[in-house]
Amino acid sequence: MATALRVGFRSVLASALSNIHPGAGRSPGVVDLPVVKDPFGVFYVPGSGLKGALKSSLALRLGCVSGDGERVVCGMRREAGETECVKVECYRLCCLLGGDIEEAPEAPSAVSVGDLYPLLVPVPSITHGFLYVTSPMLVARAQQLAELGGSGGALAGLVEWLRQGVEGAAEGGYVLLGGSEGGEVEASLGIGSVKARAVNAALPGEVSRRLEGIASIYSLHPLQGNTLVMPDKVLPLLLERSLVRLTRVRLKPETKTVRQGLLWTEEYIPQFTLFAGYLADTGLRGRPCREVGIGGGTDAVSELTDLIGGGVFSVVVGGKETVGKGLLRLVVETQAGGGVQGA
Repeated sequence: MATALRVGFRSVLASALSNIHPGAGRSPGVVDLPVVKDPFGVFYVPGSGLKGALKSSLALRLGCVSGDGERVVCGMRREAGETECVKVECYRLCCLLGGDIEEAPEAPSAVSVGDLYPLLVPVPSITHGFLYVTSPMLVARAQQLAELGGSGGALAGLVEWLRQGVEGAAEGGYVLLGGSEGGEVEASLGIGSVKARAVNAALPGEVSRRLEGIASIYSLHPLQGNTLVMPDKVLPLLLERSLVRLTRVRLKPETKTVRQGLLWTEEYIPQFTLFAGYLADTGLRGRPCREVGIGGGTDAVSELTDLIGGGVFSVVVGGKETVGKGLLRLVVETQAGGGVQGA
């Protein structure tokens, strides 16, 4: 028998403002430091990495770090059997996203941060400059998040628009959204030129404006007329070719030649990739957070967005920030989800 489980659930849209490197560790292949991929060959940003980047960013902003900068300080101390809050914002942060060892509240964090999966990936194109590509599998995943996030919102509107090309792609074809209805156009991709059926689908204005608030590229190079829905079977190959690979070296200071064994190749997800993910309220379980006025009738995701100072924010993920990589801009949907059915 199914029962309804009430959770605070928000879908998230994110855009890579630079190339990003959510690493998978070393690889036995040609690329020494690849990005993380799922078994289908789809790269993504793990929720654990995003959560850590968000927690670190907020901790620095709120002054919740130790003197050596090595750990998050929750700011709670217990004396004479009483709980005193040294800094409410810091303890609030640790309740929502977890604290470091010996500083964490006595339960898992109240907010679950989901993986960010690509929804639209930019690939070079001679005919279009570049195309945003997606597939039925990527659209289906985003649709599930949009449905859990409640009615309305930018992700729901974007998914509804993309679904106009899903049926044709599921049958093995290519569909260009925003072209002349019924026409056939040639689109150049990294795998060669393909014939795509054009569908004259208009992206809702409110969705366009929301995307422009995440990154200016979506107004300078609009999705309409530049978005290609392609078959799932071709997706892994195209994603592989979309990745940016840089070979890096370490030099000998005296000769400026490469040090032996210190030449390696790194992999990056391309900038302007648009991701979909989620934040979910897991509940303030087994902790004294409510004793200091945290979570009083408000879901944890709302608490987090309030701590952030709004639903739009930027973080550095995947390391490499010292070489100008890893900048990600996120927007949290304002519509909270309703009941989620569970067995």
